[in-house]
Amino acid sequence: MNPRIIFLSLLLILSSFISSIKSEYVVTEYGIIGDAKTLNTTAIQNLIDRVSEKGGGKIIFPTGKFLSGSIELKDNIELYFESEAVLLGSKNPFDYKKVVSKDTLSTRHNTALISAHLRNNIKLTGSGTVNGQGGYLALALDSLYYADPDAYFKISRSYNERRKRPNEGGRPNLIFFNQSKNIQIKGVTLKNGAEWVTKIELCD
Repeated sequence: MNPRIIFLSLLLILSSFISSIKSEYVVTEYGIIGDAKTLNTTAIQNLIDRVSEKGGGKIIFPTGKFLSGSIELKDNIELYFESEAVLLGSKNPFDYKKVVSKDTLSTRHNTALISAHLRNNIKLTGSGTVNGQGGYLALALDSLYYADPDAYFKISRSYNERRKRPNEGGRPNLIFFNQSKNIQIKGVTLKNGAEWVTKIELCD
């Protein structure tokens, strides 16, 4: 056989092997834009799903402000935030989805920027920031109640007339982990949740 063909074949095999064992993924290499304007929800979720399907790994957010709605962590996923990296929660209440649970614990009213349900080995690490922009988000929900009540009640189950604000359960949490194992949150600044900053239920 031609030595050149053998060499190219070995190179292709080696490249495939290296690709298969890759464990770190920088988000900007996968179409995720840190300009504080581009909504990256789908791109971030696609990357999480892809990395988890390959066995897991570290997803790295470099310097930038990455805007997103709800994302769900999967098994063996670490989100790592460099010091000047910020994950920004969307100000649009329709960018948040409910966490679906089929067990006895009712989670039907829980929404969050970052969620995990029945997952294993999940981490939020680094020295960056997760900023839910909760004040803006709560105000958007409050305005929606008066502008379009039907749309509001598709998102939130009730409105507190006495306090003149959306009730708990309708405002998105910043972090919501439910019935998950081997959780680590370390070094990251978590702030400005529209409801709870960190909500952890029935987790190890």
